[in-house]
Amino acid sequence: MNTLFEQLLQTPVVYVTRDIERALGLPADTSGYRIIANSTPFAKALAQTRSDIFLIKEEQLLDTWDLLQHEAVISYINTLSTARVLVFKNTKQIEQTCRDNGWMLLNPPAAISDVVEPKISQVSWLDELARYLPPRRVCVCKEVFWDGTPFILQFNRSHTGSGTMLIEHEEQLRDIQHTFPDRPVRVSEYVHGPLITNNTCVTNEAILIGNISYQITGLMPFTDRPFATIGNDWALPHQMLDETQQTQYEEIATAVGEKLRDAGWKGLFGIDVVMDE
Repeated sequence: MNTLFEQLLQTPVVYVTRDIERALGLPADTSGYRIIANSTPFAKALAQTRSDIFLIKEEQLLDTWDLLQHEAVISYINTLSTARVLVFKNTKQIEQTCRDNGWMLLNPPAAISDVVEPKISQVSWLDELARYLPPRRVCVCKEVFWDGTPFILQFNRSHTGSGTMLIEHEEQLRDIQHTFPDRPVRVSEYVHGPLITNNTCVTNEAILIGNISYQITGLMPFTDRPFATIGNDWALPHQMLDETQQTQYEEIATAVGEKLRDAGWKGLFGIDVVMDE
C-alpha cells in the first residue's frame, strides 16, 4: 500500500461516481485521492468529517457522465492540475468529456469493455477461452424452447446478476418471451453450485490475481432475484475449494487476463465461476 500512497502523491486521482460507496476503498483523507459524488444523506454524513469528498446537490441524482459535465465538477477537477480521473464504468461519452476537458482517464477503453462485458458479444470475443463457459447457445428470445430442464437465460447486458434468470418452468419462459420476443439472449446449461468470484489486475508486466470470495446471491430480504449479488464471504472459498480447484480458478483468471492485455486492457476485471456440486 505504501507504493500506492507514494504514487498518489505524485499523480493524484479523482474518483467520480454516482454512488459514493464505490469510492470508499481507501482510508479517509488519503493524500492525493479525491471523491466526487452525488449529495445523499450518507454522503453528506461522511463529508462532514472529511476533506477529500466533493458533493453535487441537484434535484435528481446524476449519473457519472452528468457529474463530469457539471460546471462545479469541471472547475473542481481543473484545480487539481495533475489529477487523473477514475470512474466505475467507462463509456464513450465519458471518454469524450475527459478529452474535451484535457483530463487523463485511467479506465480501460470503452471500446474493449463494450465487447467483453456483454453476455453475448463476449462469447465470440473469448474465442478458444469460451471452453470455460457452460454449454450455451445464442438466439433471440422467442426462439428459446422449453424441454423440461431448467436452464440459465441471460440478456446481453447485466450487472450483479440483474439480467441473469434461472428458467424453471415453461410459464416463466413464456412471460419473458411475451415481453422481450426479439431481444438477443444467451441460453446456458444450469450448473448447480456456489458462485465464487475475484478481481484480477492486468498490468504490462503481470496478471495479479486477487483473493477469491464466495458470492452471496439471492438472499432475502435484500433481493428477490436468485442471482443478484448482495455481498461476499472471503473466508468460505478456502474451506470449499481444494488445491486443485484453486489452481484451476487461477488458470482461468490468468488466461482471461492475458487475453485482455493483448486487447489493450490495463486495470481490473472480475470473473464469476460456479462450482459444480
